[in-house]
Amino acid sequence: MDAAVAPADAAASPAVPLATLLGHLPRVEVSEDVAARVANGISIDDQDGEPGDVSLICEGRLVAVGEREAGRVRPRVVLEGAADRAVLRA
Repeated sequence: MDAAVAPADAAASPAVPLATLLGHLPRVEVSEDVAARVANGISIDDQDGEPGDVSLICEGRLVAVGEREAGRVRPRVVLEGAADRAVLRA
């Protein structure tokens, strides 16, 4: 509860983009074409990096959170409709 913000202070706080909130995850940069596939739940090739959760980023916006395993990234949570909109106050 130490990080709690009073409601009056929250309105004055700057918004934090989703990609920033998930900055601890490895990033996989994707093109617009690949982002469209990811938004439809289609797995993509990715031979780089260790297995685990990744953020899928297209032109600076968060498209999805996926899981990298065996050279593929499978979208787990697709955010393309709300990608990188500010949803939390710092």
